[in-house]
Amino acid sequence: MSPKHLDTIDWQILSLLMKENPIANVEIACRLNVSESTIRRRIQALTEAGVLEFVPLMSPEKVGLRTQAIIGLDVDMTKLASVEQALASSPQIKYLAYVTGRYDLIMTAYFSSEDELLEFLTRQLPAIQGIRDAETLKVLKVVKRSWHFLPDGVLVEEQSDID
Repeated sequence: MSPKHLDTIDWQILSLLMKENPIANVEIACRLNVSESTIRRRIQALTEAGVLEFVPLMSPEKVGLRTQAIIGLDVDMTKLASVEQALASSPQIKYLAYVTGRYDLIMTAYFSSEDELLEFLTRQLPAIQGIRDAETLKVLKVVKRSWHFLPDGVLVEEQSDID
């Protein structure tokens, strides 16, 4: 299912789920003026198409991961695949991507302490063959963390009771 195959109802369902999750199917149906079975079928279709996933999200800080770092890597291109594989298997790394520009790879990693970050930077990272250089940016404060990927203009606005 591609974005052009999503209709207004699909976008409205996604909008409500992003804005007010958890929200009951019956509540979505009421707000969109359709049947609850329509909502249930639509959510199932969106899930099966891979458009929508239901996953628990935790606040890293609340589960003891108080140190976050963004790390950019300059990698020997002949060893890129092995570097990727080594990094992807590291439990501290939660995001890893190929990028253009100054770095070849960029990652976000979470640690329980600065000591754990230091261990990662001084022992684990240098042990990976093919990394030429790394720049570490320690996150001081997260201002916004969002997993909402809706295009502009698709949010369902609250209905006002204007007489």
